[in-house]
Amino acid sequence: MKRVLLCFALLLSFIPLQVWGKEAKESQIERFARSYREIAIVVTKEGFYPDKISIFEGEKIRFFITSTEENGSCFTLPQKNIFLSAHKGKLTEADVVFDRAGEFPFYCSVGKVKGALTVLMQEKKRRGIASQLDKWVPKDY
Repeated sequence: MKRVLLCFALLLSFIPLQVWGKEAKESQIERFARSYREIAIVVTKEGFYPDKISIFEGEKIRFFITSTEENGSCFTLPQKNIFLSAHKGKLTEADVVFDRAGEFPFYCSVGKVKGALTVLMQEKKRRGIASQLDKWVPKDY
């Protein structure tokens, strides 16, 4: 009997806690909706670092902005109505989704520094029915 209970306890230890806890398994779509790409930007008197950023349309972006200067700086992205103040040793953040391709300038009017964010169009390829394809195409293609 002890062996049966020991085997049962061992089996239960391999089942993830999410199955037993209140937290339900989230779907891949929900996980993707929560995911985002983080972009850190440092404002200096010489300019933004990085001053050129490339992303894909449809991506959710979280900007983290800070400064190296004692005087305050800023990060302004007018097409998305984002204005973030940048202070030395402090982070400010904002989330945004770019749903169309193009070039979006960002700047700080206080320090007269500029940068550009390029949103690239993501090519959407549809997979066909496997038995009708000339060659095998991987899922992520």
